[in-house]
Amino acid sequence: MQLWSRPESKSYLAWMWRVVLDTNVLVSAIITPGNQPPAKIVAALMNVEYLAVVSKPVLAEYLRVLNYPKVLKAGRINVSDTIRFVDLVFEGAELVKIPKDKRREISNLRDPNDLDFLLTAKFGQADYLVSGDKDLLVLESYGQTKIISPAEFLKILK
Repeated sequence: MQLWSRPESKSYLAWMWRVVLDTNVLVSAIITPGNQPPAKIVAALMNVEYLAVVSKPVLAEYLRVLNYPKVLKAGRINVSDTIRFVDLVFEGAELVKIPKDKRREISNLRDPNDLDFLLTAKFGQADYLVSGDKDLLVLESYGQTKIISPAEFLKILK
Protein backbone atom coordinates (compact mmCIF):
# COMPACT_ATOMS: atom_id res chain seq x y z
CA MET A 1 0.00 0.00 0.00
CA GLN A 2 1.46 3.34 -1.03
CA LEU A 3 0.88 6.07 1.53
CA TRP A 4 1.60 8.93 -0.87
CA SER A 5 2.75 9.48 -4.39
CA ARG A 6 4.89 12.04 -6.10
CA PRO A 7 3.48 14.19 -8.88
CA GLU A 8 4.02 12.85 -12.42
CA SER A 9 5.79 16.01 -13.56
CA LYS A 10 9.24 16.89 -12.22
CA SER A 11 8.45 20.62 -12.54
CA TYR A 12 7.51 20.70 -8.87
CA LEU A 13 11.22 20.21 -8.05
CA ALA A 14 12.12 23.68 -9.32
CA TRP A 15 10.75 25.48 -6.27
CA MET A 16 11.57 22.94 -3.56
CA TRP A 17 14.22 23.33 -0.89
CA ARG A 18 17.10 20.92 -1.46
CA VAL A 19 17.93 19.34 1.89
CA VAL A 20 20.44 16.90 3.35
CA LEU A 21 19.26 15.27 6.58
CA ASP A 22 21.86 14.23 9.12
CA THR A 23 21.48 10.73 10.53
CA ASN A 24 20.56 12.06 13.97
CA VAL A 25 17.37 13.54 12.49
CA LEU A 26 16.27 10.11 11.29
CA VAL A 27 17.19 8.41 14.56
CA SER A 28 15.22 11.02 16.50
CA ALA A 29 12.26 10.63 14.14
CA ILE A 30 12.17 6.91 14.92
CA ILE A 31 12.59 7.07 18.69
CA THR A 32 10.72 10.27 19.64
CA PRO A 33 7.02 11.12 19.51
CA GLY A 34 5.52 12.30 16.23
CA ASN A 35 4.99 15.84 17.46
CA GLN A 36 8.73 16.51 17.76
CA PRO A 37 10.65 18.36 14.98
CA PRO A 38 12.52 15.33 13.55
CA ALA A 39 9.32 13.32 13.07
CA LYS A 40 7.61 16.34 11.50
CA ILE A 41 10.57 16.80 9.13
CA VAL A 42 10.37 13.18 7.95
CA ALA A 43 6.58 13.54 7.53
CA ALA A 44 7.14 16.72 5.47
CA LEU A 45 9.58 14.84 3.23
CA MET A 46 7.04 12.09 2.68
CA ASN A 47 4.47 14.77 1.82
CA VAL A 48 6.90 16.16 -0.80
CA GLU A 49 7.39 19.51 0.94
CA TYR A 50 11.11 19.51 0.11
CA LEU A 51 13.59 17.44 -1.88
CA ALA A 52 16.00 15.21 0.02
CA VAL A 53 19.52 15.06 -1.37
CA VAL A 54 21.54 11.93 -0.60
CA SER A 55 24.69 10.12 -1.70
CA LYS A 56 25.70 6.47 -1.43
CA PRO A 57 27.94 7.15 1.60
CA VAL A 58 25.10 9.01 3.34
CA LEU A 59 22.59 6.23 2.64
CA ALA A 60 25.11 3.70 3.98
CA GLU A 61 25.53 5.80 7.13
CA TYR A 62 21.75 5.96 7.62
CA LEU A 63 21.47 2.19 7.45
CA ARG A 64 24.54 1.60 9.61
CA VAL A 65 23.36 3.85 12.44
CA LEU A 66 19.67 2.95 12.25
CA ASN A 67 20.69 -0.69 12.72
CA TYR A 68 22.60 -0.10 15.96
CA PRO A 69 21.07 -2.39 18.60
CA LYS A 70 20.22 0.55 20.89
CA VAL A 71 18.36 2.35 18.05
CA LEU A 72 16.47 -0.81 17.09
CA LYS A 73 15.49 -1.35 20.72
CA ALA A 74 14.52 2.29 21.37
CA GLY A 75 12.45 2.45 18.19
CA ARG A 76 10.96 -1.01 18.73
CA ILE A 77 11.96 -1.94 15.18
CA ASN A 78 14.05 -4.56 13.44
CA VAL A 79 16.63 -4.46 10.62
CA SER A 80 14.07 -5.04 7.87
CA ASP A 81 11.98 -2.16 9.29
CA THR A 82 14.94 0.21 8.98
CA ILE A 83 15.55 -0.81 5.37
CA ARG A 84 11.87 -0.24 4.54
CA PHE A 85 11.94 3.08 6.42
CA VAL A 86 14.96 4.38 4.47
CA ASP A 87 13.50 3.09 1.18
CA LEU A 88 10.15 4.75 1.82
CA VAL A 89 11.48 8.05 3.16
CA PHE A 90 14.08 8.50 0.43
CA GLU A 91 12.14 7.01 -2.50
CA GLY A 92 12.09 10.30 -4.41
CA ALA A 93 15.40 11.68 -3.16
CA GLU A 94 18.04 12.96 -5.52
CA LEU A 95 21.13 10.76 -5.46
CA VAL A 96 24.33 12.73 -6.02
CA LYS A 97 27.80 11.44 -6.72
CA ILE A 98 30.75 12.69 -4.72
CA PRO A 99 33.93 12.77 -6.82
CA LYS A 100 36.63 10.61 -5.22
CA ASP A 101 39.24 13.35 -5.54
CA LYS A 102 37.11 15.64 -3.32
CA ARG A 103 37.05 13.27 -0.32
CA ARG A 104 39.96 15.13 1.30
CA GLU A 105 38.56 18.58 0.60
CA ILE A 106 37.74 19.41 4.22
CA SER A 107 40.42 18.76 6.79
CA ASN A 108 39.50 20.88 9.81
CA LEU A 109 36.32 19.07 10.92
CA ARG A 110 35.73 18.41 14.60
CA ASP A 111 34.10 15.12 13.54
CA PRO A 112 35.54 13.54 10.37
CA ASN A 113 32.33 11.45 10.03
CA ASP A 114 30.54 14.65 8.99
CA LEU A 115 32.56 14.86 5.75
CA ASP A 116 30.11 12.79 3.67
CA PHE A 117 27.19 14.98 4.69
CA LEU A 118 29.02 18.20 3.84
CA LEU A 119 30.19 16.87 0.47
CA THR A 120 26.70 15.59 -0.31
CA ALA A 121 25.35 19.07 0.48
CA LYS A 122 27.99 20.69 -1.74
CA PHE A 123 27.67 18.43 -4.77
CA GLY A 124 23.91 18.19 -4.37
CA GLN A 125 23.67 21.99 -4.22
CA ALA A 126 21.63 21.70 -1.03
CA ASP A 127 20.02 24.75 0.47
CA TYR A 128 20.09 23.22 3.96
CA LEU A 129 21.82 20.53 5.95
CA VAL A 130 19.53 19.74 8.89
CA SER A 131 21.26 18.37 11.97
CA GLY A 132 21.15 18.23 15.73
CA ASP A 133 24.92 17.65 15.79
CA LYS A 134 26.80 20.50 17.47
CA ASP A 135 29.93 19.68 15.46
CA LEU A 136 28.00 20.52 12.28
CA LEU A 137 25.84 23.32 13.69
CA VAL A 138 28.92 25.26 14.82
CA LEU A 139 29.95 25.58 11.15
CA GLU A 140 26.69 27.47 10.37
CA SER A 141 27.22 26.98 6.63
CA TYR A 142 29.32 25.19 4.09
CA GLY A 143 29.49 26.85 0.70
CA GLN A 144 25.93 27.78 -0.24
CA THR A 145 24.43 25.33 2.26
CA LYS A 146 23.12 26.62 5.59
CA ILE A 147 23.50 24.19 8.47
CA ILE A 148 20.49 24.42 10.76
CA SER A 149 18.69 22.55 13.53
CA PRO A 150 15.48 20.58 12.99
CA ALA A 151 13.49 23.26 14.84
CA GLU A 152 14.89 25.98 12.55
CA PHE A 153 14.05 23.96 9.45
CA LEU A 154 10.47 23.46 10.63
CA LYS A 155 10.09 27.25 10.86
CA ILE A 156 11.26 27.53 7.23
CA LEU A 157 8.79 24.88 6.07
CA LYS A 158 5.85 26.70 7.63
